[in-house]
Amino acid sequence: MHVNANFCFNPIKLVVGSAIGFTSFVSIAMAAPNRTAVNPCPTIYYEKPYNNMKSAPIGCPPNQFTLSQNEQEKVPAAGLMNQVMPTQMPLPENQQPTLTTVVFNSGQVNIKLKNMTNTQMTYQAIGHTEQRILTSGAEVVLQNIPAPVSITFLRSDGGLIKVMPVENSAQGVLDLMMHEGTSLNDSQSTVRVQSDGRVVAF
Repeated sequence: MHVNANFCFNPIKLVVGSAIGFTSFVSIAMAAPNRTAVNPCPTIYYEKPYNNMKSAPIGCPPNQFTLSQNEQEKVPAAGLMNQVMPTQMPLPENQQPTLTTVVFNSGQVNIKLKNMTNTQMTYQAIGHTEQRILTSGAEVVLQNIPAPVSITFLRSDGGLIKVMPVENSAQGVLDLMMHEGTSLNDSQSTVRVQSDGRVVAF
């Protein structure tokens, strides 16, 4: 049997070659994680336009976008602290006794106003009418006003107004008479019709 000398098994070459290959594999495996750690804070996050579009990675110095986000978070918090006291105060209409109650027709009410003072006054249904004039002794009906709604009054001479409801009004009608007020304690400039039908003046 003839054996080719060039094909002889050489254990030394096999061992050396395997060792070299294994060493290269280990070197590649160990080097791979280091590639991602070479630039943990890429400069692109600090260059336009990305410095104003993207937050810097966690652990990196803040860029312009990160700083602006932090400022925006602080402002509402400060504003909220300043509003704590006002929001705890009850609304004026919740502090007043009920003047009368009204039954709505499909959530709406007709409001009848009569000026019983000796001077003209202006009135306005907020969100529904402009300021209008109601002369002395005159009356007007605001039709199909949805609740809740506020009606304001002001005498042309700056005098006091006492609002008095007319009892036994028809369903869906709020009948109010504006008299001259005699003291600051019983003077009103606003009537509020609540969504539950309760009417208050303050």
